[in-house]
Amino acid sequence: MAAKTQEVPWSGIREAPVILVSGPEAFLADKAIRVLHERLQTASPELEYVEVDSPSAGSGDLLQAVSPSLFGEPRLVVVWGFEKTTDGVLEDVLDYLQAPDFSVTLLIRHSSGNRGKKALDVIRSHGGDWLVVAVPEIKSDRDRVQFFAMRRSPTASVFSQTRTDAG
Repeated sequence: MAAKTQEVPWSGIREAPVILVSGPEAFLADKAIRVLHERLQTASPELEYVEVDSPSAGSGDLLQAVSPSLFGEPRLVVVWGFEKTTDGVLEDVLDYLQAPDFSVTLLIRHSSGNRGKKALDVIRSHGGDWLVVAVPEIKSDRDRVQFFAMRRSPTASVFSQTRTDAG
């Protein structure tokens, strides 16, 4: 059986060489990416942050963004709008996925659709230390409650549960 990349909710985002943030909920995706950026920045203040706008980038732009740094500082490269990617960026991603650089965290944001499917399939089936972050649409009140419960601190959750039980 083929390996499968671990899938986590937005709150489970962690450092990984390649991360796919997949799903239509832009708010949760942005939150997950911000959390990851803050964690990486805290761990390595010299972190270089690079954004690639996939729908407007050309061939070679991604490979330039992920190429080794002269001073070897870690890098977070976020590829936005992969669902509308150009053929050049798609080919760059497929090339990069064959041999990712250990000093780079490549994060690909894909909201929906089949564009870039070959690269998405490579990421989802890689397994190992790569990561898929699911950001499904928040539709119901139950989803909203779950989101806000996840944002609370453990102490707040315990306090809230105690008040509910007592009351």
